[in-house]
Amino acid sequence: MGTAQGLQSLASLTVTSCGVTDLSLEAVGKGCTNIKSMCLRECFVSDGGLVAFAQAAGSLEYLLLEDCSQPC
Repeated sequence: MGTAQGLQSLASLTVTSCGVTDLSLEAVGKGCTNIKSMCLRECFVSDGGLVAFAQAAGSLEYLLLEDCSQPC
């Protein structure tokens, strides 16, 4: 799993159809400590992955999910 080190000042992120995993989503939440807005489009993440991200991203104010489904 990679880390999101060096991205502490990132405030907004959009992820589209790139194969993001639950673990990488949680890493973004932990590494991007000032993230306020996140948009996920056509991503296959589980409810648990979203919960872990939201808990790790303490500054999160806005989360948009478009055409996302849980992995098989």
